[in-house]
Amino acid sequence: MKKIKIYPANKKYFIKLKEFAKEILELCKKIGVKPIAYGSLVFFGYAKDKKININDIDFLILENTFEKIIKALKKRKIKYNYSEEWHTLQVFNKDLKIEFDSMDFWQKDLPHDVEVFGKPRTLVRGTLRASQSPNKLRTKVRSKAQGLFDVEDFDFDGLIVKAVSLNSLRAIYKKASEVSKDNPHGNFKKYEVLKMLK
Repeated sequence: MKKIKIYPANKKYFIKLKEFAKEILELCKKIGVKPIAYGSLVFFGYAKDKKININDIDFLILENTFEKIIKALKKRKIKYNYSEEWHTLQVFNKDLKIEFDSMDFWQKDLPHDVEVFGKPRTLVRGTLRASQSPNKLRTKVRSKAQGLFDVEDFDFDGLIVKAVSLNSLRAIYKKASEVSKDNPHGNFKKYEVLKMLK
């Protein structure tokens, strides 16, 4: 497990964000959903760049687990915003935000796997198969793999997460720098930083 004891530039905010993330991850655990962290939190974990701000925490989940999470959020009266079009679920507590993104949709071109047994760097294999529903195309992860989605354990001073590997995060930021309209230059800079790490 990678233990990260340092903090980003917005330490006070990040401490509150970590506590909210713990609450949401505990909810996920109770309903059998296993999110994989990625984005700025995991970039911070690998790069150890104390100058960056972490304004939210991003997780990848399977498309077919959105409904389970939404049901649990409703039950606990936790605010959220779900976009069926963008395959994202944002969860809020005042100015704090946790985001769940569909790995089936957003990372469908990258190798896919999800850990299940709680072991460090566990690899579980899965292929993507699309099935047509009346109003949209749904993608689901099935057994019998076509690739590997490597998982790493992180401890951000008490916030313990499964996260994408360094290689996977590099691929995610490279793809984002090429196709995303949301801060492509910033994504490319992060990709360049990750490329230098071993």
